[in-house]
Amino acid sequence: MADNKVVIVEEKEPGCFGQGAAMMGVLISGLWLLNFTVGVFEIPDVLPFVGSLDEAAAAAMFFSCLRYLGIDILPFGRKRPVETREVIDVTPTTKAK
Repeated sequence: MADNKVVIVEEKEPGCFGQGAAMMGVLISGLWLLNFTVGVFEIPDVLPFVGSLDEAAAAAMFFSCLRYLGIDILPFGRKRPVETREVIDVTPTTKAK
């Protein structure tokens, strides 16, 4: 008797709300990283360590939103797990005469 096992690989796609939120995150963090104010109007930007924290947070948000949308440009980090499940095919086989 033949083994009728079929393995199905499922990848969970992000939902509509999640994709919209990730696109907004890319847009907002991208605009923040363009730094239109050039640090003139922001007092914490002139401090040595504290001034870079907002740009670091914006870059982290930018890359994580891109990864959520399926654009992974960083060479490190965890990958999205792929769920597999085994399905047994129980359809009756017909013999050809």
